Amino acid sequence: MNIFNRLLAVVLLTFCGLALAGQDGRVEELSVYDAVRKTLDQYAQSVVTADAKLMKQVFHPEAVSLGSFFGGDVAFSSPEGYMTFIENSPITPAKVGENIKATVGFIKIDGKIASAEMQFANHWCSSGTNHLGLVEHEGRWKIITMLFWVRSTPNDVDTSKYPKGYCTADALTNN
Repeated sequence: MNIFNRLLAVVLLTFCGLALAGQDGRVEELSVYDAVRKTLDQYAQSVVTADAKLMKQVFHPEAVSLGSFFGGDVAFSSPEGYMTFIENSPITPAKVGENIKATVGFIKIDGKIASAEMQFANHWCSSGTNHLGLVEHEGRWKIITMLFWVRSTPNDVDTSKYPKGYCTADALTNN
């Protein structure tokens, strides 16, 4: 290898080393992603286990919720109503042996804000999509907005496990 090729190799290796060193911020991006994912996992766990106390921990105190139950009118409120439903419901999917499925569709992070999509199936006789807005608040990621769409009972849900009349739009929106 002649001197020119050696010099070129050193320059290229140095450049590559500097370029890789400049990507240290990616480590921070991964830790932010992990923190957002942890909040989403806790939210999913609170839904699956009907744990209102855990759910309250993942929502920002000023959070808002907007969505539609079974194609009906759009409801605008805080997530507090859903948490109250969970706390007061004598029936939970786990108590009747239902297996709630929660899937994260995507996560997008922009600085101190993030958005995510979650799909739920077999959730209180329904399925749905949650579009969640998150914000970093006091060092932790919190859900600040929840846009939701609740669909009717999936075909694979055994509604006979629930009390008669429980798996209807009226029963689910009035509990």
